[in-house]
Amino acid sequence: MRYLDRVIDDSFPRRGALVVEVGCGSGGILDVFRAHGAEVLGVDLAPSRLAYGRSRGLDLREGTLATLELPRAPELVIYAHVLEHVLEPQAELERIRDVLALSRLGLYAAARRLTRLAEKA
Repeated sequence: MRYLDRVIDDSFPRRGALVVEVGCGSGGILDVFRAHGAEVLGVDLAPSRLAYGRSRGLDLREGTLATLELPRAPELVIYAHVLEHVLEPQAELERIRDVLALSRLGLYAAARRLTRLAEKA
């Protein structure tokens, strides 16, 4: 069993929960959550990657966190290595805060250089 499968089995038992990923690419992580019974929704700016994920039946939308309309409060929001690609990081951090306030869990990862800057602030 893959590591992510074990983590989901151990920590995320709610079938039907909404999992949202910002910067989802082709939706590889979302596909694993879907296999465990979650409803998944992804957003990204790369049309070719989105097309591949959509061809596998994933609900992937072109856009950003700012343009994403959530159907309901997500159980989990995944935002990994996206902030270093946005033009207005402060505004994006405020949007992340607002979306995470709706969810039960959040997974956030940033480039090491951004993490160091945040630690110094």
